[in-house]
Amino acid sequence: VGESLIRPVLAALGFTVWCFTLAAMFRAFAFALIMQIRHPFRPRRVFRPRAVAGHIRFGLRSAGSGLLYQLYTNLDYTVVSYFFGATANGIYSMAYSIILEPVRMITNVVSEVAFPTFAKLRHARDKLVDQYIRFTRLNLIAVLPFLLILYLLAPEILRVFASGKWQEHELAIAAEALRILCLVGVLRPLGFLGPPLLDGMGHPGRTLRYMIACALIMPGIFAGAAWAFGDSHGLLSVAWAWSLGYPLPFVFLLFMIARTINLPIARYAWASMQIVLCAVAGYIAGALALWAAGDLGGGARIAIGASASLVAMFALLYGWQGVSIRSMRASMKD
Repeated sequence: VGESLIRPVLAALGFTVWCFTLAAMFRAFAFALIMQIRHPFRPRRVFRPRAVAGHIRFGLRSAGSGLLYQLYTNLDYTVVSYFFGATANGIYSMAYSIILEPVRMITNVVSEVAFPTFAKLRHARDKLVDQYIRFTRLNLIAVLPFLLILYLLAPEILRVFASGKWQEHELAIAAEALRILCLVGVLRPLGFLGPPLLDGMGHPGRTLRYMIACALIMPGIFAGAAWAFGDSHGLLSVAWAWSLGYPLPFVFLLFMIARTINLPIARYAWASMQIVLCAVAGYIAGALALWAAGDLGGGARIAIGASASLVAMFALLYGWQGVSIRSMRASMKD
């Protein structure tokens, strides 16, 4: 919340592009401050190299994974800018920032809890599998309503909130890119749980291999799609590269997870698919509500479509899946 609030304030104060870096630094500082208040830690003057050698190796692999993540998730901007220019990159960046950055921030709520939980359960495989599936469902429950509204109402949302700066045809392209990126947005919350699981099991090297796979596969797909389909699809070719390319490293990650914890793939897939089906039902309800709304204004269509889709989805989650605020809190506490 602090990062989201301080970024536009810094931009308004004239910090230009530095508002993004400074806001991220504020988030890190606030997190460290709150953590120190909540769990005070005062280092002692003790130096034992052998005692920390294993932690250093673990940390280097984890840091390497983080660097590779930042590399492959930001090279798409470079590709769009190189092939299609600065304006196209602005349109693409708007769609990406609306969809994938919030997905990352939403899933961080569960991902930050996941690592210590998996580390605690590393020697209880049955409980570990159960918790991994529960965290997966929690991430989907947190992210899919957001993706549902964006996919259903992307044109209306952009017209209402971004029409002052962008032209109509640019907003149409951004809306289409946003809808395409919703497809990868479904897999990203699942992919964000993999590294905490592998790290918690004591295998940061496997996380590093997954990040290497992403860093090798995704930039090539970005550039290849822009080169092959850029003339016909423009910047949307890179959005399609995200949605159609990311499943490749995701399958590799899922393979490593299954090998590490003996994950029953059929059970995992069905537990996840049930949440997705609730979102599909919500989309159908929202689409019917928009059809009934006809030519009402953008704000009214947003309110009607979002309300209908969310009510339908959460009614199914509650009635079919037994999902409630109490059950989600229990999943996080356990």
